[in-house]
Amino acid sequence: MNKMRITIEQLKQFQEVVRYKNLNLAAKKMAISPSAISRSIKIIEEDLDHLLFERKGRNILLNREGRIFYEKSLETIRTYESLFNVINSKSLEGKIKIGASHWLASKLLPGVLESLIKKYDKLNFEIYSLDSNIAISKLLSGDLDIALCFSPKEQSELDSYEIYKGQLVLCSGKKHPLIQKKAKEVINSLNNYDAIIHKANEFVFSCDDHPMFFKYDIKPNFKFFWDSDLVAVELLKSGKFWTMIPDIIPITDTSLKNISSPKGWDAPYSIKILWSKNRPTLNNAIKEIRNNLLSNLKKINK
Repeated sequence: MNKMRITIEQLKQFQEVVRYKNLNLAAKKMAISPSAISRSIKIIEEDLDHLLFERKGRNILLNREGRIFYEKSLETIRTYESLFNVINSKSLEGKIKIGASHWLASKLLPGVLESLIKKYDKLNFEIYSLDSNIAISKLLSGDLDIALCFSPKEQSELDSYEIYKGQLVLCSGKKHPLIQKKAKEVINSLNNYDAIIHKANEFVFSCDDHPMFFKYDIKPNFKFFWDSDLVAVELLKSGKFWTMIPDIIPITDTSLKNISSPKGWDAPYSIKILWSKNRPTLNNAIKEIRNNLLSNLKKINK
């Protein structure tokens, strides 16, 4: 039997290709060349003596063997990381400055960080509720250690980890007339009602010119632009406005209700943790925060 050449780094590259379904995007994410990732995939497939991907249009997707290997690779990475956790899990200490978009800072972070403080008595946090654009700007300048944001744009100086992926949904307060309409009627009626939307900025993808608006010829009459989803929630409660908003917000707020979306509606978003590539000492803390966030998000989504 030939000696296996597969490394941990190659497994991580393989997982990024699976995640993004595109070799070039995975390479960009990991700040390496597409040829380097291509070589890693080739080595893995040669060592396994199996092809792991098949092409579907512009995407590359796992085949049956690839899906089996992917699950095993996740187990391998978890085991690998746990080796360091055994040694370092009790060493978390000091102050960590974490900024998050207003909704995430108020609804998600407090419980997560409180549980970490109970576990690590030498650790403390400064929490900043910020517009995502400002949070990322402060992260880049070194004024924050970690940021937690909705749909941030890629930054070459930052690493990131996606903890949640959902859909932007049409939403309003329970009293809005659109709530009673079916999907086809909604699309024909949206332009007749005032809308609100998150303001555009440099570091986060905006919604005011979202492709779904163009696809369905929706021309929103925006009356308010906000930098805090908490403000959006209060405006929507009046029943006068509609918006497009992350699905996790109406899931957690019973004063809001989704408006029927047409078949083919596709508006994905993500929640990501971001940190500087120059701060490897944060890795253990980020793993702990990530795991706690994932656990809390699973509870929310039940």
